[in-house]
Amino acid sequence: MQLVLEGKVKNSGKWAEYKRHAEEFICACIQKGSNNVNRTPGGLLWFLPWNNVQYVATATLATTVYSVYLEAKHASLNCPAGSATPSDLIASIKSQVSQQSVLFYI
Repeated sequence: MQLVLEGKVKNSGKWAEYKRHAEEFICACIQKGSNNVNRTPGGLLWFLPWNNVQYVATATLATTVYSVYLEAKHASLNCPAGSATPSDLIASIKSQVSQQSVLFYI
């Protein structure tokens, strides 16, 4: 995805498909997709019962990187449930980081 975002490869074909899937995933993680990722009652993203935090960490990393890209381009992400600005992505990331911190204190 980084190669597509940096313009080092054409944003077409498989690369465009990869970018579309990545954007769909981010939209689902921030609850603006057409098939959102489930959340625990406390708000943590819920992918799988075992080792869930590794998936949450990966999702927050991907969302962070994409928010930096959007900020640099002065753009927003168009999700099925509405537009998401870089600050929207950061707010979602912060909510996940605080939820993960709670898990480590338990």
